Amino acid sequence: MRTMPDDPKVSFYLKIKELEARLQPSCDDKRMMLNSFIMSGTPSSDLKTWWNMSKPEREARNVLCLDNSDCIEVMIGKILG
Repeated sequence: MRTMPDDPKVSFYLKIKELEARLQPSCDDKRMMLNSFIMSGTPSSDLKTWWNMSKPEREARNVLCLDNSDCIEVMIGKILG
């Protein structure tokens, strides 16, 4: 069974940021950071076809494909950005 872009697993990157915003006030002296990424073993070309979504569009949803040589760099950049 294929995971599609409207699956709750894919949109969890938004929910985790909502949780981060709610919890941050309880951490006065520290910055809280929560992230969610999907590291997909599905080839990028297949996701592009199935989801009708470009690589930048998928990366905007924190869905990264392991066959892209820059997937780890993109994830770290998003975390540090």
